[in-house]
Order: sequence, then structure tokens, then C-alpha cells
Amino acid sequence: MPFIAEQLFLLAINPQTAKPYYRAATALPYALNGALLAELMINGNIELQHKKAVVVNEDTHDPLLKQTLARMKEKKPRSLKYWVQGLSSSRTQQEVAALLEEQDQLTVRKTRFLGLFPSYEYHLERNDLHAHAYRLFRAVLDKIGRKEPLDREEERYAVLLAFLHTSKLLPLIFKKRAEAREAAAHLKQISKDLPVSAEVKKTIDAMETAMIVATTTIVVTSNSSSSS
Repeated sequence: MPFIAEQLFLLAINPQTAKPYYRAATALPYALNGALLAELMINGNIELQHKKAVVVNEDTHDPLLKQTLARMKEKKPRSLKYWVQGLSSSRTQQEVAALLEEQDQLTVRKTRFLGLFPSYEYHLERNDLHAHAYRLFRAVLDKIGRKEPLDREEERYAVLLAFLHTSKLLPLIFKKRAEAREAAAHLKQISKDLPVSAEVKKTIDAMETAMIVATTTIVVTSNSSSSS
């Protein structure tokens, strides 16, 4: 499975507009930060100590993960909530897109809004990503429903599902409303009694909380600015 952030970005792009789906536009930059942190936690590069994200292992070959670790090392240990907001969101989005372009999974086109402000389009190389993701997620959800242990790869898909849920993208994968509700319900079970590894439970619980706080903060700030 490609990195969680890469998968999340691909599934968040509307192939008709070559831009992130409107429903995910606010949450996506923070979700990508969260996905990078989740990857580092699952890989054992960082861990939670007294509710702070601490770098414990800098061994990774991925340049984007290396950059994330380097940014974290520049400051004293902070909460996941801080890093979901504190990593440069615009930079993360463009770095993930550049990585996917190198892998020939999309093409990035830079335009100018009103001739002044930079705007980016992301043209996907495949138009069946949601259908492919649905089949993978359906298999994971079926195992969760049977309370069977997930293997390492399936655990990472469970984390990706959690980010899709937080980014309000589940209905785009699960077209039937009942299936989307089922997926959301199974994700809640993960942190309770499902047989997934401890770091995955910590990742999903901590990231969902941090994501909710981050996106709520940005909406409140935006509304306050609009009313000023």
C-alpha cells in the first residue's frame, strides 16, 4: 500500500474539476499532516509520551517523512494536535502532490486565479480509484465485522478509512448511505474491542481528536474574521 497521505490525496481529488472535493477542502490539508504523523507512528518513528509526540527513531528512506521528522526535531515535543496544525499545510499538500507526480499517478498544473493568486489542478492518471478503494475497504470492513485480526496492511487501510471519515469523504467511497453509516460505526469499534495493534488504536484516536480540533479552530477563526 502506498503511504496513507498519498492514498488520501488521490481519493480526495475530484476527477471532474482536478481539485479537491469541496466537502474536503477545509479538512484535507490538516488530514494530510495527520496522515504523515500516523505513518510515522505506525512505523515506530514517533510515539506518544505524556500526550506529546516524541521522535524515537529517525530511520526512514522516504524524503517526505524525513522532512516531517526534521521539522518535529526542531521543536520540543508537542501534542499531535499541535503538529496537525503546526506543520505547513500548504507545503504538505504540494509536497504530496509532487511525490505522486514523480510516481506518474497524477499531473500537477499551476494556474493563476484572477491572474494573481496561484492555483493548482491535479489531473489523475486513473479514473477508477474510488471503485478500487471500495473493494479494498469492503474487505477490511467485513473482517472488522467478524472481529477477525487485521494484518499490517489492513490496519493501515483502517487508518486511511478513519481519515476519509474525518475529511467527510466516506460517502464518495460508499455510495449507499447504509454502507457509509456501517463504515463509520466500525471505525468507532476499532478503539474499543477490535484486535488491532496498540499503535493503530492510538493513531486513530489521537488523530481524530486532533483533526476535529484543528478543523473546528479554522472554521471558528474564519467565521470570526468574516464577522469583523
